[in-house]
Amino acid sequence: MNEQEVREAIKEWEGLSANHENKVLYEARLKYLVLRATRILSNMICMYV
Repeated sequence: MNEQEVREAIKEWEGLSANHENKVLYEARLKYLVLRATRILSNMICMYV
């Protein structure tokens, strides 16, 4: 990514996060992805123990 693309992404993110509903949806999706990644990694570790 170049600097202009980063600036545009930040501007878009700020616009989305300004809306409360979008922020709630984003946070819920993030929590889901973190939990899923944790479970996947945990299962991988259990396979090698």
